[in-house]
Amino acid sequence: MKKLSSPSDLEELRNKIIARKDPKKPIVAVCVSTGCQALGAQEVLAALVEEIRKQGLEGKVGIRCTGCLGLCEGGPRIAIYPDEVFYFKVKPSDVPLLVSKTLLKGEIVSSLLYSDPVTGKTAKKLDEVPFYRYQTRLLLEMNAQIDPASIEDYIALGGYSALAKALFNMTPQQIIDEIKRSGLRGRGGGGFPTGRKWETTRNAHGEPKYVIVNCDEGDPGVFANRALMEGNPHLILEGLIIGAYAVGASEGYVYVREEYPLAVKHMQIAIEQAEKYGLLGENILGSGFSFKVKIHRGAGAFVSGESTALMNAIEGKVGEPRPKYIHTAEKGLWEKPTVLNNVETWANVPLIINKGADWFRSMGTKESPGTKIFTLSGKVKNTGLIEVPMGITIREIVYKIGGGIKGDKKFKAVHIGGPSGGVVPEQHLDTPIDFDELVRLGSMMGSGGIIVMDSDTCMVDTARYFIDFLSGESCGKCVPCREGLKQARRILEEIVAGRGKPEHIKTLLELAETMRDAALCALGQTAANPLLTTLQYFEDEYFAHIFERRCPALSCKDLLTFYIDPEKCSGCHQCYRTCPEQAIEGEQDQIHVIIQSKCNKCGQCYDVCPPEYKAVQKISGETPPPVIPQEYRWLKQPWQTAEVTQTRKAWVMSNPNTVVNLIKKANKPIIVIGHAILENAYADKKLIDHVVELAQTAAIPIIATPNVTGELIKRNCKPAAVLSLMEIGSRLVDREWLGVDGNGPHDLVIFVGLPYYMSYEIMSALKNFAKNIVTVNLDNMYNPQSTWSLPNMSTREWFNFIMSIVSKIKEVNGNVHVPRYTC
Repeated sequence: MKKLSSPSDLEELRNKIIARKDPKKPIVAVCVSTGCQALGAQEVLAALVEEIRKQGLEGKVGIRCTGCLGLCEGGPRIAIYPDEVFYFKVKPSDVPLLVSKTLLKGEIVSSLLYSDPVTGKTAKKLDEVPFYRYQTRLLLEMNAQIDPASIEDYIALGGYSALAKALFNMTPQQIIDEIKRSGLRGRGGGGFPTGRKWETTRNAHGEPKYVIVNCDEGDPGVFANRALMEGNPHLILEGLIIGAYAVGASEGYVYVREEYPLAVKHMQIAIEQAEKYGLLGENILGSGFSFKVKIHRGAGAFVSGESTALMNAIEGKVGEPRPKYIHTAEKGLWEKPTVLNNVETWANVPLIINKGADWFRSMGTKESPGTKIFTLSGKVKNTGLIEVPMGITIREIVYKIGGGIKGDKKFKAVHIGGPSGGVVPEQHLDTPIDFDELVRLGSMMGSGGIIVMDSDTCMVDTARYFIDFLSGESCGKCVPCREGLKQARRILEEIVAGRGKPEHIKTLLELAETMRDAALCALGQTAANPLLTTLQYFEDEYFAHIFERRCPALSCKDLLTFYIDPEKCSGCHQCYRTCPEQAIEGEQDQIHVIIQSKCNKCGQCYDVCPPEYKAVQKISGETPPPVIPQEYRWLKQPWQTAEVTQTRKAWVMSNPNTVVNLIKKANKPIIVIGHAILENAYADKKLIDHVVELAQTAAIPIIATPNVTGELIKRNCKPAAVLSLMEIGSRLVDREWLGVDGNGPHDLVIFVGLPYYMSYEIMSALKNFAKNIVTVNLDNMYNPQSTWSLPNMSTREWFNFIMSIVSKIKEVNGNVHVPRYTC
């Protein structure tokens, strides 16, 4: 490849690249970002390559590896061009269907489309997905269209045209003026005006000058810089070269944290390709401007993201901050004038140069123009990377893009800006997000992390978590930060443990003010934010912990008490089997109790208690009800009006024909399913899918528990009745119940997915009070109370057994009785 020596050479190359592309040729873009790789993207890519080879589509279908699009929980993600069909949560087993239907026939695989969790509607294109619909994606949009390892993909979309414009049509001062006029502020947290920083460095005395990309991004759960560098490294590199030309730098560094190997790989490839094409190195595009770039891999310390600490690390010193008597723009790397901006800031530069400052100012607010990338996480339904215009409200982010609070719980607050940020409570939900408004509320833009918190989040423990993180990451160089964070952490640990004292509030305030005023660097100065904002907005929670020994959010372990509500306990034995301290007493079919002296408050009993009952309760600051005496713990279910007088062992079904024959003979069969049907899957297919197929093939109506209903409806299967487990047991043994269709009781009941203890009890009652009903258990365990039961078998054998039943019913479908109601 001959190096490009002029802007005309670049345009000629761009035209050639575009001419070589067939706009009608199908392109399958596979996201191979770190997030999607963690979910199996490489396996999907390998399966795609193999399937295209098998189908003889090599050369007819292109495969492109691309970067992150933001909805990381929907990965692995595949986009198919030119139709722009987006598939989510693709598995290797989905690839043959994807190729045969979409690539060969042009049909949509609806099961791979995004499905709205609320409405159930599917979306073919990104702008039909609520998560994307309300975003303004200037930087992230290109990630789906570019192979980060291909400079030609970037050039075809206009890449390096801004560099050519800057080098040949603008002077360095004009570039700086345009950046200043755009109002671009540093996206790394402080929000310092980028143009002013560049101008300071250009006018500063000292040579050489340096430019640095900061991709340290040490905040937990934040990955905007990583996603940009992994998905579109040339955009960042182009912005860096323009900035170097503007300030007069001949050398630059890309500082990347050690934990970002894919970002390092893609940036290194981008640097080598740019050098090969004459877009980096000596005499760039024949302009006479020369610039070289090196990658420096950071050791991973959070504090190294601070400007002076980062520069110390590049110089080979310990990555700790140094006093800023003079700004790094004047004396930075090796005491020379240095521009340091984060990845997102540099990525905005080519867009501003190409489209102009007025275009950039048309988005956002007057003092904070443009867009901002946030990492949305926490107790919100949709999580991932979002790019929105500055000035969008917190409410719009949480409810329009985020889809609202998980479990439809009550919103409590958002924590914005990473560990050094602050919490913003519900009363400020309609606050527009920009640099200045967040500071006014006691928070900061920071790294752009947004953590959504619901009513179950303890704000005192939230402050403790972030102070603990910052204490561990403090370099220890200055006393206010080192000792202040240690003391704040110790006090907060005392408070959440129920040992807080009234004077602790005053001490925390004094520590926060001292750190803010006297710490050496921004880590210590902003570490006060979690303390001050939680104290300002949630002082009542601190008081509850200290004066009442109570955690209002029921979160702090040492202030919790667990007990079992005797009115709700089903005697299922789940909590008894789970308790690691053997603190739970109770036989099966008896009310269980927790012995408080043995309980270590781990909460495992609370987690495993079946959702139908929610018998295990947690309280704080209260005394639990007294333990029920042993003689009153006997438990009877509503359908048990007498003891089962005789035991009849079940016939073991080792052949699917047995079930098929029972269904054929039945006049009114019914399937009863419970929540366990959602928990089992094999070979990428859930048990609920097989049972729905069974019900639809044999035309058998379904009775379902409430928490299964939504999944059935998604599969176009409407249950004939929705009942709780208690109601199911009561109805089936009620001699006066006329069945789901009102035409008399059922003569065959097939159970699947019910907790064992429930199916055992219901079947026991059926044998005693409804002896004419044939009961079949299709769970992979032997149930002696059913008339017919599966032997204990592996998951694979279990699924194959049910699939065989469906297959055999299809063979004899004409002879199977079709009841009045089906799903």
